[in-house]
Amino acid sequence: MYSQKKFWIIISMICILSITGVIYSQLKIDQIRLPRKRLEEKIIYIPTGRFMKAASIGFHAVLSDLLWTRAVLYFGEHFTTDREYPWLYRILDAVTTMDPHNILAYRFGGNLLALEGNRIEESIALLKKGIKHNPDKDWRLYFLLGFNYYYILNDHLTAAYYFEQAVKLPGHPEYLPKLVARMYAKADKEDVAIEFLEEIYTQYNDEQVKQTIMDRLILLKAKEQAKEIQKLVERYKQIYNEYPENFEALVNKGLINRIPEYPGGYFTLNPEDGTVDWFSENTPNWP
Repeated sequence: MYSQKKFWIIISMICILSITGVIYSQLKIDQIRLPRKRLEEKIIYIPTGRFMKAASIGFHAVLSDLLWTRAVLYFGEHFTTDREYPWLYRILDAVTTMDPHNILAYRFGGNLLALEGNRIEESIALLKKGIKHNPDKDWRLYFLLGFNYYYILNDHLTAAYYFEQAVKLPGHPEYLPKLVARMYAKADKEDVAIEFLEEIYTQYNDEQVKQTIMDRLILLKAKEQAKEIQKLVERYKQIYNEYPENFEALVNKGLINRIPEYPGGYFTLNPEDGTVDWFSENTPNWP
């Protein structure tokens, strides 16, 4: 029994030393090889995260730190040369497989893979992995994921969802609730944005923050009402084959009971194209 236990300890140590030697050798090789040659060798010298975790019994943190250093060096070298990062995701995936709670690695890769490396799918995969293992640890993981969907994929609804998850965690910036509402509005989900802001409004004590949220609520509710009026304007066009000159025309034809209004601003109607909108000098207009 003792000899068998000793055998597995020796095997484990050999694996640890072997993997550590591989990483160390890679660091040295990178210092003397040409950039293109280095790129071709990454997949050979960096084992998969699952293999390394299985082999590094009890030493996950040590190997994770070594690989984390490797990832930073790898990015720095290619940032100053060809600015191509084909193996950055693989390295960071290995880092976070051995240490699933390395928040900095998720943030580092989630940001740079998308913006610098133009590898959006890998960025999203890494951030989702970070959220899976750290659902309540860092609002920035949700924020970076939402940013990818908004800025790169132009998916406002998905972006709003992840921004909203970020708002639920402590430490998020004060502007984030407004950004959530903006994403929902861009996705034609004003009703969801309004519901979200009304809930968030009750969670703040700072009067300036509450006033800012209220300004957004006023604007969203007025814009939502403008959309309803827009439908009546289009109905007028169908009946009379022209757009109404003003809101009085809608009242005179019985399509609305009175000229529409909303506190803090005013509605406008363009008779040329029938566009209805709402404006306020106090509440910033917001697409």
